[in-house]
Amino acid sequence: MISSLFPNWTKKAAGIEIQLISESEYLCQGIILTQKKGQIAIDRIIPQIQDLSLLLTSFEKTQPVWFIISGKTILTRKRDSKPLGPSSQAELFYQQEYPVDQQRSHAYTSLIRKDKLDPILQCIKEYAGNVKGISLGGVSLSTLGPLLVENKLEVGDSKWEFSQGILTDYQQIRTEIGEDNLRKEIDLGGDLLPAASLLAYAAAWAALMESGQFMQWDWLSQHKKQYQYEHLFPLLVKAGLAVFFVLLLGNFLLFNHYFSKKNQLEQQTLHLSSHLTRLDSLQQLMAARESWLEKTGWNTPSVSSFYTDQIAASLPTLILLKELTLYPQQQLSVTAIAKTPSFQANQILMKGLCNHPSEMTPVTEKLRAFHWIKQVTVVDYHFDTKEKKGSFIIQILLK
Repeated sequence: MISSLFPNWTKKAAGIEIQLISESEYLCQGIILTQKKGQIAIDRIIPQIQDLSLLLTSFEKTQPVWFIISGKTILTRKRDSKPLGPSSQAELFYQQEYPVDQQRSHAYTSLIRKDKLDPILQCIKEYAGNVKGISLGGVSLSTLGPLLVENKLEVGDSKWEFSQGILTDYQQIRTEIGEDNLRKEIDLGGDLLPAASLLAYAAAWAALMESGQFMQWDWLSQHKKQYQYEHLFPLLVKAGLAVFFVLLLGNFLLFNHYFSKKNQLEQQTLHLSSHLTRLDSLQQLMAARESWLEKTGWNTPSVSSFYTDQIAASLPTLILLKELTLYPQQQLSVTAIAKTPSFQANQILMKGLCNHPSEMTPVTEKLRAFHWIKQVTVVDYHFDTKEKKGSFIIQILLK
């Protein structure tokens, strides 16, 4: 087998040699090559038959096929040789030129009368499907030059000479073809091939590689374009359907993902809705209580208790402290009805007894000496002459 660097897919191509024996007789044979996993192998060899239409019907219409026309009715010469036919009658001939190397240092030209080839071309028109090319003469074997082990070959009515895989000389033999000449085997890169099938193999190779020199024929060019258009549309349709299917599948997967996510979030929302409602009610209750504590003064720091202790400790021994009220309740009028109690923030109300009015002056002076007291006011003072006792009420405002 012939190993090459190819993708890991299977591809088939057919090659057909049509050997012109006389003006009305011909023989045709074919080979199908398979390319798979980097290897090219012979899939099937079709022996010689005289019915080209029968041979063509054995191939699939989509299978690439290449034709090589051979026989003594084809004239082949080097380009620098004398002309093969009168230039005035060029429209009567099919002609093909073979540059056998990249530098085009030498080339061969093959020529055949149209009236001899047209019946075969008509059969190709009717039965052939994916025609890749039609080549004239044995020079078509030049595509197999790199695969040939022998540098000199003589098969049928043709002789070839190769040098480093390049065709250097080609001759047509005008002697009878010997059976032994056709029965021998040719070594192609390790594959042994019957010599009679050599040109058919070259045709299949050209179809498989989609490269090679082919005869200029208007129908062939139009047929290749038409075949490409006819097969391009189904490929585009399939590609469009594949893209649509991928988009549809991706859309379905995304929809399924987000739909399940939506259901999950809805369940979480239902589970948390009761907690959110309770949280709102607790926040409202907390705000109402904070407002009440702020209005009543209960949220003032506990340093006020320290102030009351300092006031009580600073009083003289002759003063009898009866009541010391922190944040006293606000007095309402008789007609007013309080829904909630209200307190006077930052105030201390002190009630007590003294023996003489003069004792009130040291008390107020000591209270005013504290830096955290803003104002000291004697709200009420009453002296009982019978009891010789005085009662007082002092209002203290804190800073």
